[in-house]
Amino acid sequence: MTTTSTPAFKVLHPDGRLEINPSRPQMEAMTSEALVTGMQAGTGSGKTSVLALWLKMEMEKRGAGDYLAASPTFPLMEPRLLPEFRELFVELLGWGVYRPGHHRFESHEKVGGEPAYRILLGSANNPESVESATVKGACIDELAQRQFTRQAWEAIRRRCAFYNARIFYATTLYEVSSWYKTEIYDRWKAGDPQYHIVQADSISNPAYSREQWELARATLPAWKFNMFHRGIYEKPTGLIYDAFDDATQMIPAFDLRQPQYKEWPRYVGHDFGPNNTAAVWIAQDPATGFLYIYREYLAGGLSVGQHAAEWKRQTYTEEVRSRIGGAWAEEEARYAYTAAGWPIYKPAIRDVEAGIDRVYSFV
Repeated sequence: MTTTSTPAFKVLHPDGRLEINPSRPQMEAMTSEALVTGMQAGTGSGKTSVLALWLKMEMEKRGAGDYLAASPTFPLMEPRLLPEFRELFVELLGWGVYRPGHHRFESHEKVGGEPAYRILLGSANNPESVESATVKGACIDELAQRQFTRQAWEAIRRRCAFYNARIFYATTLYEVSSWYKTEIYDRWKAGDPQYHIVQADSISNPAYSREQWELARATLPAWKFNMFHRGIYEKPTGLIYDAFDDATQMIPAFDLRQPQYKEWPRYVGHDFGPNNTAAVWIAQDPATGFLYIYREYLAGGLSVGQHAAEWKRQTYTEEVRSRIGGAWAEEEARYAYTAAGWPIYKPAIRDVEAGIDRVYSFV
């Protein structure tokens, strides 16, 4: 049986020639001439591998000077971006040295006794590290991550402005709504010629596990699979929980007031809002752990006291173990309902998307 192996992305031949074997999205990203080019890609797609190579190509075009490589934080830089740069510039090319105490790479080539080229390393949560120089090119890892702030992005744009320097970034998508989407993605989508975004699936990298790809596609909601494994923005369709199937998740009604169900734990979930105040009642079968949503509530234009009075009326024969609801920041609403005789506690999970994932785990 004949087997074939996937060629490495970077191969250094004995004669010193560096061979590159990019995927189609990698090639498209590296050859873009836009002022801001992004590789918006699924996890494991090989997007970070392109950053160092792109910067090398840009240095060959723009000549001696300072360049920037940035990441959301320095700890996040250590396992991913930094090894890529050390492999290419220090180990493969022998281009220069890494100065960890100064967070920079310096070329062996000198001008006036100083390095002709420097690659400065910066992080979004350390503003001084991206405000310290005027650069001829910049590359950014994980620009769409929450820790990479708009302020850090604007600082990098300022550092690039003097030389009209180009920026290349590679990122996975982390949130449906963010400054990155409105400031960069939406501008590209609207046809702004300054921006060019390349989409890449995780499996555009031949080394990525096809088994893990199929597992993610089978277990994640479609919108989240598209974001994390395809680099495609997609809002949840209709309701947040697009996996609801009335064929399997709706059952014939049965009377939970019967004595055999008296010991079933009851819970209430809440969502606040002056016009759309919502609640659902859930009972759990202690024998199986199955959860049954048996009552729902949606009303607007009422006071906190009126909502609480109605919930108490509907629940007067039931023993509710806990009432959970609202975002973490909505403490005032929880205090108001507690004062009205309907105590509500904050969710155990702070992040909204993590909470959505928890619900999906019950489907």
